[in-house]
Amino acid sequence: MLRGLLIVILTASALLAQANGEMTFKLGNQTYSTQLTRAAVQKKGDKVRILIAVKDKKQRFVLILAADVRPGDEKKPLVLTSEDSDVSVTLRTAQGSLAVLPHTQMPRIDPNFHQIERVEVDSGETEDDPATQHTAVRQKRHKIRMQYRQRKPHWHSLSREERLRTGLGVIRNESFKDTFFALQLVPVVANEKVVTYTGTFSGNGRFSRSLQGSEIKPITNGQFQVQVEYAQ
Repeated sequence: MLRGLLIVILTASALLAQANGEMTFKLGNQTYSTQLTRAAVQKKGDKVRILIAVKDKKQRFVLILAADVRPGDEKKPLVLTSEDSDVSVTLRTAQGSLAVLPHTQMPRIDPNFHQIERVEVDSGETEDDPATQHTAVRQKRHKIRMQYRQRKPHWHSLSREERLRTGLGVIRNESFKDTFFALQLVPVVANEKVVTYTGTFSGNGRFSRSLQGSEIKPITNGQFQVQVEYAQ
């Protein structure tokens, strides 16, 4: 989870070199308004990542909105929430940091990943049965040996709905279960690429002023209009 968030932050840092979009939002009772917003659409494996990012040195905040969607969905109007979509927000201000991560994440299936399981197999030989070592008649039993085999995890064969129902192949972010975030995106598409996003966002994130504790704080009235400079 942290590795994925770090990749998002590093990508957004490169993205902010030439910001040109508008955004407003409220964190608690404080309103932020900026024209230093940037957006990107990037192919990430079997998903497409949408990034909306701001770095405003004058107001001393950095905001990153990220959403992973199915290829082609980035060109459609979307309403994504942290309850049912892979959408996140990180906000760093002079007062503290706010974050919302998806409540449930679905790791990508890696065809090269295997688990090691230990299996008992009949060796075809016999040995003395320890249970009869103090009896008049010694008995034999089949000799068992251990084999170690590679196998694919069971959840690789499950559908998304089955994984959610069983909890197999699922990462649950329990520390964010009391948070919520909703992101609405409306794209403008030209020549099969997204050139502009307008949208809104709001929610309740985990806000921390230090490493000692955190509280739930609202981020509301989010609006933006931004060109997509690095669409792929």
